[in-house]
Amino acid sequence: MDAVFIDESQTFSWFFKRYFSFTNKHIAYSSIASHLGWGLPFACGSSVHFKNKKIVCLISDASFLLGVQTLVTLSKYNLPVFAIIMNNGGFSSLKLEMQNYVKFKTQKIDYLSLPQDILSYNSIATGMGVPSITTDKPSNLLEQISRSYKIKGPSLLDVKLNNDLKIWGQGWYKAPAR
Repeated sequence: MDAVFIDESQTFSWFFKRYFSFTNKHIAYSSIASHLGWGLPFACGSSVHFKNKKIVCLISDASFLLGVQTLVTLSKYNLPVFAIIMNNGGFSSLKLEMQNYVKFKTQKIDYLSLPQDILSYNSIATGMGVPSITTDKPSNLLEQISRSYKIKGPSLLDVKLNNDLKIWGQGWYKAPAR
């Protein structure tokens, strides 16, 4: 896969970097727990700069929503950006941080959720002219990635993940020592 990788997948980033090796054919840009919403616009600009490369943007569901208007530009100019939404129900990194502060431990933090049963990233993307697929089955993930990657212009794959914070807390996030 000769591509440029943009990683704004937040809590998934740790897993991505642990299991994917970059070679001289790959270029990767990444940030963890920083400003949300830069990934998709950055991928759009990268596709103009790297004219002969596919741009793969690994992005969290919350980050995607903060840059969603970029889909219009990708569609209008048929830019070769493949966005993979790591959809774990929203704002897991914030929820993990909040669990470490006494003030929030007893509070319900559902207001930080992006319910997977309500939001349809597939509908948003296709409504803006970008072909999209949704999957929640690990058994067909590689097939769906391959299928979406082969699309010549922009494409989107919504990967619905488990939203259990215990799983995401094993990754990059480490609670501060008290």
